Amino acid sequence: MIRKMLLGLLVIALIPLGLSLAYGRANAAGFSDVPSDYWAATAIADLAGRSIIGGYPDGSFQPENPVTRAEFSKMILLTMGFAQETPLSATFSDESSNHWAYGYVEGAVKHGLVKGYPDGTFQPNGNITMAEILTVLVRAEGWTLANPPDGMTILVRQGGVDREMTASDWFYQNVGTAARQGLIQFPDHPQINTAVGSSGFAMALNDPATRAQTALFLDRMLTNATPSPSPTPSSAGLSLTLVAKGMAFDQSSITVPAGADITLTFDNQDSGVPHNFALYTDSTASTSIFVGEVITGPKTIEYRFKAPTQPGTYFFRCDVHPTSMTGQFIVQ
Repeated sequence: MIRKMLLGLLVIALIPLGLSLAYGRANAAGFSDVPSDYWAATAIADLAGRSIIGGYPDGSFQPENPVTRAEFSKMILLTMGFAQETPLSATFSDESSNHWAYGYVEGAVKHGLVKGYPDGTFQPNGNITMAEILTVLVRAEGWTLANPPDGMTILVRQGGVDREMTASDWFYQNVGTAARQGLIQFPDHPQINTAVGSSGFAMALNDPATRAQTALFLDRMLTNATPSPSPTPSSAGLSLTLVAKGMAFDQSSITVPAGADITLTFDNQDSGVPHNFALYTDSTASTSIFVGEVITGPKTIEYRFKAPTQPGTYFFRCDVHPTSMTGQFIVQ
């Protein structure tokens, strides 16, 4: 972290959260609208010092502004220490390679951090909610999903009305896991949750998350747990994404650690066309290692399998189009 003695000397030039060229100082109190006693000042200072977030040319941080999905893709990618990815073909139909966040979104997708919508879009300019942010952080850490702590009632606050969070809410276990892992505290800052009754806590989980709230959650993930940006051969798992579009894979080679547990998100974007992913020992395809279910696009499926323990170059293909859709599967 950049030390306070450098405050006032160091200017961080970056596109903060993908909005505009901006300048931030490592001490959150250096932002004109983030006094040192601001509730999220410590988290903002920490992330600014790590060059994960920054301010605006006028010296402000605008902590109450919402965060878009593109902006958060950049933040989580930088937090995890991953590089940008710039494939020739965009993963989502509403992406453009000219968009400022293209490399960040694609990088976050490649590492299984963010996902799109069933209609094939990503909606990069849409605001990300608190529930979505917690879901991504739980996914990034690879935590096992769990229900909320016993004896605690988490309420979903929306439009001034509270209702109990139940298992029917898509984010139920993600929020439960975040609570158990310390990303959420009870009680927390009132901007995160407020006490209701003897054991209830209300959270605006479906509302757009602010820059300050996002900074707090990311900082807690960094300080309370250590993300692993580079899986080793003994890693518990590795998430990958492979796209089939225009009768071709978006990658001609995939590199993984030996023996890794692989979760491959296979996105078939070819409407009405069946594809799959299958892994073989070599290009003769006579000995299979894993053969995935064939799906007809547009559709996405998750394949789970273990990478070979022996380093070397293996072969993958679409079994339905075995000559035109192939690639190398490199095990290190």
